[in-house]
Amino acid sequence: MFMSMRRFMLVGVLGLVAVATLPASAQVAPDATPNLQLQVPNPGGGFLPATVHATLRQPDGKILVAGDFTRLADGTPRLRLLRLNADGSLDTGFAPAFSSVGTTCVIYSLAWANNSIYVGGAFDAVNGTNSPNVVRLDRNGTLASGWTSPFAVGSPGQPIRALAATSTSLFIGGDIQLNNAFGLARLDAVSGNWDFAWIAQTQNGDVINPPSGGTRGEVRVLALVDGDLMVGGDFLKIANILVRGLARISQTAPVSVRAFNAGLSASSYRIEALQRSGTKLYIGGTFFREVAPFVSYLNRVDIGTGLLDTSWQPSTNGSVTTLALEGSLLYVGGSFANAIPPSGGNRLIRIPTTGNGAIDSAWNTTLDDTVLSLSHDCHNRLIVGGAFDTAAGQLRNGLAGYLTPSGDCIFYSGFETP
Repeated sequence: MFMSMRRFMLVGVLGLVAVATLPASAQVAPDATPNLQLQVPNPGGGFLPATVHATLRQPDGKILVAGDFTRLADGTPRLRLLRLNADGSLDTGFAPAFSSVGTTCVIYSLAWANNSIYVGGAFDAVNGTNSPNVVRLDRNGTLASGWTSPFAVGSPGQPIRALAATSTSLFIGGDIQLNNAFGLARLDAVSGNWDFAWIAQTQNGDVINPPSGGTRGEVRVLALVDGDLMVGGDFLKIANILVRGLARISQTAPVSVRAFNAGLSASSYRIEALQRSGTKLYIGGTFFREVAPFVSYLNRVDIGTGLLDTSWQPSTNGSVTTLALEGSLLYVGGSFANAIPPSGGNRLIRIPTTGNGAIDSAWNTTLDDTVLSLSHDCHNRLIVGGAFDTAAGQLRNGLAGYLTPSGDCIFYSGFETP
C-alpha cells in the first residue's frame, strides 16, 4: 500500500513541477552517474521505485548502497546490497543476495571494520545462509567465516537500524529486544557472540519504572568518538540516565553515561544523524531545544559537553535524517521542504560550516521525497540515497550523485572510513 501510494503521489508532484518550482536553470542537476534506477516488485504486478536506506564509502573509494531494491531498471538483479566503483559505475563483481522468510527484507545500516562489511536490517539470510538481521561479510560479499547472528530466523520486528564497529566490538542499535538488551547491544566483531556484560538499555515513555521491552526506545544512529560511543535515537533514558535522544557512553563494561547534555526538549528529541568536525558535533533529527535559542532540527554542539554553538543557527524548515561533511561544507538531507524560499532546497541542501548557519542558496536542488543517506566519495561526488523518485526532475529511483567542489574529506573514526 505504501509503495502504491508513493507512485500515486509522484504523479501529483510531477504535475506541480511544471508550474510551481524554480526554473530549471536554478536547479542543481544530479550527475549522470550513478543512474541505476533501482526497483522493487509491485505486489500488483510490475515494479516500483526502490528506497535506499544506507550508503558507505569503503577504504578503496568504492561505495556500498543498501535498501529494499531487488533489481536495476535494466533487469540486472541486485538483492538489497550493491557496490559502486570509484567512478560511480556498478561493481559487476559484487552481488550478495539477501532474503527473508517473510515479506519484509530491507537493509538499514552499514559499517566497515576488520576488512569486513557489517550489514544490519530486517532479513533472514545472505547467499542462502541464515544470518538474521545482522551479518559480517568479506569484502567480496561472501559470509565471513565464523560469524553467527544472535537473532532467530523470522525476527522482522527487531530491525537493526544503526551500526558502529571497532576491531573487537560491533555495536548494534534499533528497535531490538533480545537477551538483556532494549534498543542497543554489543556483539563480538568477529564471531557475532552476544556481550552480556555490556548493558545500555534504552527507555521511552515510562521512565519511572525499570526498563522493559514495552518501554524500550529506538536507536537510529551510532558513532565512535574518542573511545566512547555516541548514541542517537528516540529515547529518554539510557542505562537508567535521562539523556533525551542523544547520549555519549563508554564502549566498555560496565557502561558509563558521560556528562553530555545537548539540551533537547522533553517533548521532541529524536536524533537521526551525527557528523563530527574537530571538537564540534553536528546533530540532525526531529527535535526542539529545551531553552532559547530554539534552533530546531539541526544543531552544532560541543562534542565533549553537548553545549550548543549559538554562533551557528541554521533553519532547515523540517526534519533532518542524514549529514555528510566535505571540507567546510555540510550536506544535509531529510524530509524538509522550501529550505530555500520561495520553493527551493527540498530534501537536500548544503550549509557552510564557517558562517552563521545560512544555507548556500546558490546550491539549490529538489528531490521529490525524503533523503535518507549521504556519503561523499572523497573525490568530487556526493552519493545520495533515499525514498525519492526524481532529483531536479530527473528520474533516479532512490539513488543519485552530485558533483561537488573538491574531494576534501576529514576522517574521524565511526563517521568516515579512512
